[in-house]
Amino acid sequence: MVRLLSARPDIQITEPIVTAAARNAKSGKAMMEVLLSTRPDIQITEPIVTAAAQNSRSGKAVIEVLLSVRPDIKITQPIVTAAARNTDSGKAAMEVQLSARPDIQITELIVTAAAENLSSGKTVMEVLLSTRPDIQITESIVSAAARYRDSGKAVMEVLLSACPDIQITEPIVTAAAENWSSGKAVMEVLLSIRPDMQITEPIVTAAARNTDSGKAVIEVLLSARPDIQITEPIVTAAAENMSSGKAVMAVLLSTRPDIQITEPIVTAAADNWRSRKTVMEVLLSAHPDIQITESIITAAARNTDSGKAVMEVLLTARPDIQITEPIVTAAAENWSSSKAVLEVLLSIRPDIQITEPIVTAAARNTDSGKAVIEVLLSARPDIHITEPIVTAAAENMSSGQAVMEVLLSARPDIQITEPIVTAAAEHWRSGKAVMEVLLSARPDIQITESIVTAAARNPIRGKAVMEVLLSPRPDIQITEMAVAAVAKNFDEEVIKLLLSACPDIQITDLIVTAVAENWSRGKAVMEVLLSSHHDIQTTEPI
Repeated sequence: MVRLLSARPDIQITEPIVTAAARNAKSGKAMMEVLLSTRPDIQITEPIVTAAAQNSRSGKAVIEVLLSVRPDIKITQPIVTAAARNTDSGKAAMEVQLSARPDIQITELIVTAAAENLSSGKTVMEVLLSTRPDIQITESIVSAAARYRDSGKAVMEVLLSACPDIQITEPIVTAAAENWSSGKAVMEVLLSIRPDMQITEPIVTAAARNTDSGKAVIEVLLSARPDIQITEPIVTAAAENMSSGKAVMAVLLSTRPDIQITEPIVTAAADNWRSRKTVMEVLLSAHPDIQITESIITAAARNTDSGKAVMEVLLTARPDIQITEPIVTAAAENWSSSKAVLEVLLSIRPDIQITEPIVTAAARNTDSGKAVIEVLLSARPDIHITEPIVTAAAENMSSGQAVMEVLLSARPDIQITEPIVTAAAEHWRSGKAVMEVLLSARPDIQITESIVTAAARNPIRGKAVMEVLLSPRPDIQITEMAVAAVAKNFDEEVIKLLLSACPDIQITDLIVTAVAENWSRGKAVMEVLLSSHHDIQTTEPI
């Protein structure tokens, strides 16, 4: 670098270059010394000093170089905050800054950054409090310390030791209860120094919801406050806990065997998609007489990951549960576990009534539609496939083609109505694929104005849908109104397809008027019509 700068004095040293040097963890000090010695007029900006304060290894050394050459550098709040946040060199960078600028104002933002520092939080906080013993420690700062996963305990001890009169509020204790890594340790520190602090329902609820440390935090709280009231929101939070639900629930039920287990609690357990069946098993083991309602079974049927497992537990424990239409519909709508849940229901309740709304829900299922329809048709080969069911398949965003193929394969005599074809035509995602399936099964579908207009509303697949509809096949049926709709809404390429597929079309006043109304491609469409050698019969001026 020295040789380069000496040989090329015309090289411009820009702010990004100096910032990169300030950020260089290994050679930052040496690079900065070279730059400042060869270019003594370099302007040292806030971004440069901030980069030095963020430097994980050489932060202190780079800042010392900057201050020795530019003793009048302005140390701003963002620079001090960057040092407070520095996980490796935070303490050293902070000491240099406070030594050089003893009058720096230490704001809440700076102290909060120190409290949130993953690795150096304790040491940075000690530097701040030892040099600025009058710093105001706010609720926000203590909450940040309570919430932080790695240094939470150590930072909290420093704060409470330096400021023994800090008020420990509900938000602070709640933050500790939510801390998924060091929640237990932080809570123990708070309770040891403030044994009389109030433990409220929101605090215990936060602990019950804690995915990693929930069990440990709940045990600390119940040990310190054996008279805590365990309410429905607390138990519901445990039932909803994705990772620690089983463990938290077991602790609550073992210490409070008289807890009332309500419908919302059991519904939350049935809805818990990650804990599988474990929370439900704990509840039923402790309270075998729990009432299992339609709402609970519906939640299990809707559970995307654990639906099958939860449903098996519930039906085994309550073999007389009534399986209603809303329950089976929820299973049919389940985009992930629908097939497995329905198989469980049908194996245990082979006499379940499969209604039109259930099959419609299955036909609409974007991810598992095909599999669910196959299960239903296999179990009930006599299901009546209605227009709403086939329309739902035509509207299906992802699985429309596959569902339609299953339906038409199992029921080759299904009536394909105009609303069904219209639904396929306006489908922006799989309209073309569904239309191909329909025309393959029913090549005599009549192309109506409604269908063409629906395709025109389809901004992504509309033209492709029309290409399928107008693909060569014997005896294409298309109404005059449909031809007019094509002329009004599509370009000359679609018109060419139309004329090729239907060479005997009569170009009437209605069609020519429609071309005149085609605001984007009217001229090109008219040129195609005029050059097609079709007789254009008009009785009125256009």
